[in-house]
Amino acid sequence: MPTDKAPRPDGFTGIFFKVCWEIIKEDILLVLDSIYNLICAHLNLLNSANIVLIPKKEGAEGVADYRPISLIHDILHRFGIAIGLVTNLQKSQVAAIRCDTIELTEVLEGVPAIRANFPIKYLGLPLAGTGDITGGKCKVNWKKTCLPTSQGGLGVLDLEKFTRVLRLRWLWHEWKDPTKPWVGLETPCDEIDRSLFAASTKITIGDGNMTRLWDSAWIEGQRPKDLMPLVYAISKNRGRSLRNGKEEDAWVQDLALESHSPIIVELVDNWLPCGKRSGMST
Repeated sequence: MPTDKAPRPDGFTGIFFKVCWEIIKEDILLVLDSIYNLICAHLNLLNSANIVLIPKKEGAEGVADYRPISLIHDILHRFGIAIGLVTNLQKSQVAAIRCDTIELTEVLEGVPAIRANFPIKYLGLPLAGTGDITGGKCKVNWKKTCLPTSQGGLGVLDLEKFTRVLRLRWLWHEWKDPTKPWVGLETPCDEIDRSLFAASTKITIGDGNMTRLWDSAWIEGQRPKDLMPLVYAISKNRGRSLRNGKEEDAWVQDLALESHSPIIVELVDNWLPCGKRSGMST
């Protein structure tokens, strides 16, 4: 037991128990023995408010020089009644939030409050909500508010754009540091993020190990998935790297072209010209 810390809110530190052990040991052993023998029918009545003592005067030494902190509770209760700060349950309302799977009748049993549904008022202000945020009731011109102060705005952070920038960092770090443990796992980026990243970067083909066959903009600044959406739709492995797709024409084996004549036309029109430049074959 640390000598300078109190294990309970009574304020008695470890040094107290060590120094006074010869005096208090019999009482403590009796308490432990009672607990061991389950003689604890009234322990539920004991709480921190009963055992924490407040000195009545400076230099308090005896038990008579202290009063229990539970007296403060009584003072606060009387103070609340006097100034009207006690909760009036008869006028209170209970509005459940995300309690579809909870039996509220049982939970609120014994609570004499009115069960209410949204919209309600709290401190005179209306409270309501829907599952979707549409912005139809927005009273703030956020487009102007989020402009820099130099452009007449308030400089408030545009969270939609800011979070998109943060997500683009995932795609950038995949290129800059492929040793990160999360590289290769699904990233929290949507299609708009990936399209923006592709439009903002330029890829120079090396060994093709870092270039995504379908998702990287390696065909004159465009992604194969955008040039050939029909071919992309039937590919069984859309996560191949360019290098992996070139090995033994693995990208061809991912396709099922038996009866997809429009897909063959799309493939010939788009893939063959760029495939020759990159070393891809069909």
